[in-house]
Amino acid sequence: MTGAQAQAPGLEGRAGEDSGASHFGARVVADRLKVSETVEVSGEPVRTQPGTLGDPFRVIQLLPGVVAPLPGLPLWSIRGASPGTAGFYLDGMRLPQLFHLLIGGGVIHSELIDRIDFFPSGYDATMGKAAGGIVSASTRPARGDGQHLDLSLRLYDVGGLVELSLPKGVRISVSGHYGYPGPLLRAIDNRIELDYWDYQLRLDWRFLTLQVLGGYDALALSINQDLEYSTAQSTRMMFHRAQLRLHGERERLSAEAALYGGYDQAGDVSGRGVDKLMAGVRGFVRYRLPRLLLQVGTEIEVARFSGERFDVGLRSLAFVRNAEGPARVSGKDPDTTPDELGEIGQNRVGVTSSFYLHSELALWPQRLLLSAGGRVDIYHVGKETLIGFDPRAQLRFVATPWLSMQASIGVYQQPPSFPVLLPGIDTFALKLGLQSARSTVLSEELSLPGDLLLRLSGYHQRFSNMTDMPPLGSSACAAPPPPSLHGTTATLVRVADGQAYGMEVWLRRSVGWLSGWISYTLSRSERSYPCGVRAADYDQTHVLQVVAQVRLPRGFVAGVRLQFNTGRPETLLPLETDTSAALQQTADRSISDGLRNNIRLPNYVQLDIRLDKRWTFRRWYLHAFLEVVNATFSRTNLYLAYPASEDVAVGKKEPELLGFNWILPSLGLRGGF
Repeated sequence: MTGAQAQAPGLEGRAGEDSGASHFGARVVADRLKVSETVEVSGEPVRTQPGTLGDPFRVIQLLPGVVAPLPGLPLWSIRGASPGTAGFYLDGMRLPQLFHLLIGGGVIHSELIDRIDFFPSGYDATMGKAAGGIVSASTRPARGDGQHLDLSLRLYDVGGLVELSLPKGVRISVSGHYGYPGPLLRAIDNRIELDYWDYQLRLDWRFLTLQVLGGYDALALSINQDLEYSTAQSTRMMFHRAQLRLHGERERLSAEAALYGGYDQAGDVSGRGVDKLMAGVRGFVRYRLPRLLLQVGTEIEVARFSGERFDVGLRSLAFVRNAEGPARVSGKDPDTTPDELGEIGQNRVGVTSSFYLHSELALWPQRLLLSAGGRVDIYHVGKETLIGFDPRAQLRFVATPWLSMQASIGVYQQPPSFPVLLPGIDTFALKLGLQSARSTVLSEELSLPGDLLLRLSGYHQRFSNMTDMPPLGSSACAAPPPPSLHGTTATLVRVADGQAYGMEVWLRRSVGWLSGWISYTLSRSERSYPCGVRAADYDQTHVLQVVAQVRLPRGFVAGVRLQFNTGRPETLLPLETDTSAALQQTADRSISDGLRNNIRLPNYVQLDIRLDKRWTFRRWYLHAFLEVVNATFSRTNLYLAYPASEDVAVGKKEPELLGFNWILPSLGLRGGF
């Protein structure tokens, strides 16, 4: 690690600084003045934040506006949007996932990540094809000051990074992980088997950058084998990407062009599943004047999709059996009857085209900044074509050196998406129409004494045609499967309109021996169900995050993270037994007027702790860490499971709150030169 990296802040910054630091509002990155509301994650401190297992991507879930409906899993609802509407980008390439399954870390080696930009909403027209938040990461080239090696060993995986500086300015980095979490997971639950790996290759020479990367996950759960027509649940996910970028700058003009391709697969451990083979080109041209910046860009992608019968054991889950109904026309024995994948498994060719125009104008230099633009996205499959036009604008006013304000408004659209992001499952079911979010954000940022920054934000988003999952527990007030869908797609996809609104408070300190932040989110996410407007299934009213790191003598760093959030809504049907009274008393009075989501699951509290120690020698370094995620052994609650008809016949009427208690320790070493 270079000296510059050692001093890089994790989450900080001031308007107008060119420090590469992170903050909200206007910031200078390379040659461009950004007006969008942004959090930038960078530097060594974000690799040692408690609760992240050393993965910079996981810092996103500690930020305001981000709700994790299932604690411990990297499944996010960002400012009330559906989890499947988020967009993940790496160096301009869209990735189907950021993390390996369960305890696996990020699919990109943490030492490669130069910067992560998090856009919760209100971003400009240069980013699109997402109705929710966007995470955009940039990797760095290999260091040019010689050869470097970084090796890491943890309880459940091993990782490595090799950096080569060759003659004539050629720089190459090779990195990856191999996971062996089986023994650790079996100590928690002997019915779980998990394997994963990833790799990254990057070559830089002058104005050319070549990148190749990929990841693999295989998960098998041996659960509920006594249920009728139940199979062992298995999941296999894999993706590969290759990209060649050309980038350059001359005086006021800068440009970038890229040719990329990839392969995605999601299915079962036998290798059957949904496949996507794609190729595309993209590029932009940016022109700068003293008070005006103009940028135009385009992207065209062609993808071939195919599917082969597979079964991931979802029928062992009660909510899937309840949701099937007429949606599934095949038999119930997956070993003898083909499983209809529906629209996600159709053989098809999809074409996506995007064009955008973006401008930034200094109406009052260093004081009043205006960003405006629009983009057109076209999606085509077979006889279906969807066209989305997204106008967007942002305004930032720097009132004093210690006070700035920002407003943004825009339209954000994307095609139908699976409720959970998976490789190879996109550009399907265009008959459902575009998902749309109309977003408005107001925020202000204050610099306070003691190197403190306070940011206050309020937002409102109006959603149309958002895709969600059917309810996990009771099917009361559940929307029926969309009539244009069939098979598995109809079983697991529901469409609803809605809205989300909330307030965020974020107080942070990024310099000195004590750093961290306190964030609080007060929010409400709603959907229009057949029985009326109700809280969305993953709505959480209150979310509090307290993160602190203390730099101690002799190279020690200690960190703690405390999370509190209210429970998600759940549906409690009227019960005639005495045991139902306790559950009825937990009802949220603001949502108890109907049968859908009329109570909330128990509140959730999680404590994470981490201790790091670093030894720096003349030619090499050694880094040891101990981390315990969810040291409080808190319980993740899934849903209320209602008894089957045969159980009711023998007198069992009470629903069961399904969930599990968990704790995840991590111990590791990292060293290199």
